[in-house]
Amino acid sequence: MKKRLFTLAIIFIFGILITSCKTSAKKEHDKVQEKEHLHAEKIKYQCPMKCEEEKTYEKKGTCPVCKMKLRKKVEQQHDAHH
Repeated sequence: MKKRLFTLAIIFIFGILITSCKTSAKKEHDKVQEKEHLHAEKIKYQCPMKCEEEKTYEKKGTCPVCKMKLRKKVEQQHDAHH
């Protein structure tokens, strides 16, 4: 009887340890993803002369107005929930 209780206690403790480890790892993973999401940067390209005001482009290239090389403009993405 004692042996059986000891075995059940060991299994119970082992189960708790495994569950808590998974929970801790998931929390850490969620924290990393949230941090990456909050600090995500989106690269846009813009004419240095601002021929078209604040218009930006998704790809590298030249300005359709003055033909100058577009430069990177890094924009912070903001989450609407925060």
